[in-house]
Amino acid sequence: MKQLIFVLLFVCGVVCAHGGFRPIKFRNCKSEFEVLSVEASDCDSDDSNKCPFKRNTEPTIRIGFKPNRNVNSLKANVRAKLEGGADSKSFVSFALENENACQGSNITCPLVEGKTYFYSQSVKVAKEYPLVDVQVNWLITDPENSDSSKREICIIFLAKGEEKYIMLNKEQRTIVDVIMESIQDGNTQPRYFFIDGSDGTRKTFVYATLYYLMRGRNPKVK
Repeated sequence: MKQLIFVLLFVCGVVCAHGGFRPIKFRNCKSEFEVLSVEASDCDSDDSNKCPFKRNTEPTIRIGFKPNRNVNSLKANVRAKLEGGADSKSFVSFALENENACQGSNITCPLVEGKTYFYSQSVKVAKEYPLVDVQVNWLITDPENSDSSKREICIIFLAKGEEKYIMLNKEQRTIVDVIMESIQDGNTQPRYFFIDGSDGTRKTFVYATLYYLMRGRNPKVK
């Protein structure tokens, strides 16, 4: 009887531990490690292709993987791109509070080759973020790897906004690209941009998009 109770408790513990997460569809972008699964919390949707992260929440991403070698340290980096963006220049780094994947992320280094691990990290979704679909590129790399082109873990998945807004059109993307390129060119001199348009041309959406991209690079942007 005691054995039966122990087994039931053990099974319940495993199920409850995974109950708040749901598998999400992802694309493996040439990971060196074997990626076993990608899951997300607070993902209340029947659409496995996109996870509707709500604003003013803090969902958690969990990645199951097996290293192909022993590893002493890992670093996490997340990039975001508004779905439908003009090109790769629309990708910007998303500020993570903890870039050390070996601390506070459910794994402790060193990692052993062939052993299964579950990395987890929460991400704050600010209430100011625009309601658009976002392409997320999650990277976990080994700082000690001499080949910087290698990515131990590289996945891409879609995070869906609370509502489906019209994506940036060609002219709007041009405005956003020009302003974002001016921020990333290393020039620290102040510059001014004037965005004009008639009523109904979605200037407010362009402002919100710029705010999202800038805040992704620097949480201090207000």
